[in-house]
This record gives sequence, structure tokens and C-alpha cells, in this order.
Amino acid sequence: MSNIKESAIHELHPTQITVGMIEVRDKKKHLASLKHQEQRDFMQSHPMPAVIGPGGKLYITDHHHLGRAAFEAGVVTGFFEVEADLSSYSLEDFWKEMNKHLWVHPLDEHGVRHSYSAIPHHLEKLVDDTYRSLAGYVRNVGGYDKTPTAFICVGRLLPPLHSHRGFAS
Repeated sequence: MSNIKESAIHELHPTQITVGMIEVRDKKKHLASLKHQEQRDFMQSHPMPAVIGPGGKLYITDHHHLGRAAFEAGVVTGFFEVEADLSSYSLEDFWKEMNKHLWVHPLDEHGVRHSYSAIPHHLEKLVDDTYRSLAGYVRNVGGYDKTPTAFICVGRLLPPLHSHRGFAS
């Protein structure tokens, strides 16, 4: 059985507080320029990593910019690669496990860490952080490599994500 699933975009739950809206707008423009089947093919070729959480809710662990852009472009469904099924966990244990795997980043637009309850329940509620757009464009031109625990930026290793300004998508 494949771990790639299809689900409605509006049913996705983010695992972070912010996205860079400049990057979202660029992705939305691209998606909006595609015909329906091309949108579907694009989304299928770019599955979003996700975890099944309590109550069977789908929490995306990356590609929040794509998810928000798809929502804004009117894309109805997306494709998701299930990284783990934590549906049997209590909400408290779920967030602990998500943190252990670095699948949650509750940092606001000022880089301040918040409780997990501050994470919006839906993609359209994500807050703009202009530095996230900047970081995405720097990454895309080779400025650093995105890794789960650190960034390699211009040959320098930076501290883990949770201890500095959060730039991962």
C-alpha cells in the first residue's frame, strides 16, 4: 500500500505559525496559471509530508507555502506522503512526538517560540513572516541546504532550528 494519500486542502492542519506570503503569492500565481488537470498533476508530483494525528487529522510537516498557495488558488485536493500515524496518541503526547522528530515549529514572525496551541488550525490562518520568503529564495539559489536539524549556510553550520530564527518551510 502506498503511503501517498489524497485529501482536501482545507482539511490540512499546519505544524507552524508562519509562512512567507511573498513566496506563497509566487506559488499561487503558478498554480492559478495551470489548467485543472495540470494543477492536479503538479500537486501529485509534489506530495506534502504529513502525519496523521489525533482524531485522524492530517498535519503537514513541510511545504506549508505550497499548501497555503494551493488553498488560495482554489485547488481543492492535494497529495500527501504519510510520515507517521500518530492517531492513537493523546494530543499532549502527539505534540511531544512531533517535537521529538522536529516536525513542529511554533515560532512566530519574530522568531519567538510559542505553545503548540498557538499554531493555527488551518492554512489560511498562517501569519506572514517576510524573512521566510527571503530564506526560501536564498535556499533556492544555493545559499543553504535545508535539513531537519540545522542549516548549512554559506559553508557555516547554524544552530538547530528551534534555537534560532525559524526559516524552514
